[in-house]
Amino acid sequence: MSLITVENLSFRYPGGQKALRDISLSIDAGEKVAIVGANGAGKSTLLYHFNGTLAQSASVRIGDLPVIQKNLTTIRRQVGMVFQNPDDQLFLHSIFEDVAFGLRNMGISGEDIPALISSTLKTVGLEGYEERSAATLSVGEKKRAALATVLAMSPSVLCLDEPVAALDPRGRRKLKRLLKTLPMTMVIISHDLGIVSSLCSRVFILHRGTLAAQGDPEILLKDRDLLSKVGLY
Repeated sequence: MSLITVENLSFRYPGGQKALRDISLSIDAGEKVAIVGANGAGKSTLLYHFNGTLAQSASVRIGDLPVIQKNLTTIRRQVGMVFQNPDDQLFLHSIFEDVAFGLRNMGISGEDIPALISSTLKTVGLEGYEERSAATLSVGEKKRAALATVLAMSPSVLCLDEPVAALDPRGRRKLKRLLKTLPMTMVIISHDLGIVSSLCSRVFILHRGTLAAQGDPEILLKDRDLLSKVGLY
């Protein structure tokens, strides 16, 4: 069953040229997929349409709901977005408050929040970090704390923009292992083709705002002619 459906989506930034051109794709519940492409291919633009972060469009549906204004509250509970820069999601005085922010906005009872935060931080390997400030964390810890702010809300879909960017090899391995354990539908943007091959069953390749190819990463990411054509080799 398709959980994310995109039909003939085009998008132009104000005053600029088209960033997306007639994109159509579907992602099934439980799939882990990747969106790859050279810089400027439209990857983040597409991803940020999935919960209306960038723009709302009836060309995008989550289940049966089009991503339009009246549905955004429901959709954003289902589709969690983890940004490339964790500082965009860690802006309060403690990790507890950062994770609690989204829970409170969802109307979750205050008495239930501490247990949810404790459980989520344990999941991402940050048990006992509740009173730590994001400023004291390593980049890898910040990435996992930002992930916790989204996981605490139990999304059906987890969207990650460059999750291993700026991490050292150990940090990349730790985050890859964590992502492998998570059961929800996952959409990953990454220039690290290794994480795409190890985590994802399908890859969408964008080129200049168009969908150039989709399929098995084990096949497509070994096609040097294709990768050269789209600027990935």
